[in-house]
Amino acid sequence: MAQTHTEWVPEHFIGGHSALDLSNAVFDRRVPAPDNELFKSTQDVANWFMASGLADHHQAQAVSEIEDGRFVERVREVREASFQIFEPIAAGKPSATE
Repeated sequence: MAQTHTEWVPEHFIGGHSALDLSNAVFDRRVPAPDNELFKSTQDVANWFMASGLADHHQAQAVSEIEDGRFVERVREVREASFQIFEPIAAGKPSATE
């Protein structure tokens, strides 16, 4: 069975800044599905970098070749940490850092 990768579409990039788009890079935070994760592989991360405009094809290819088994997990951790900062701001509440 061939591995499928997340297809990044313009609707994934509506935050106005790559940091906001990263924090929202899950399938659905409001009603999460059992498999809500969009970053399942280094290829998904590489494709996101290229679709977001943060990397060209050559740079994205280099990301997709990262063999560190924790790389994708670390990207997810950064995403979740940024969500913890941005979500209260978007909701008009004090952030956890205040």
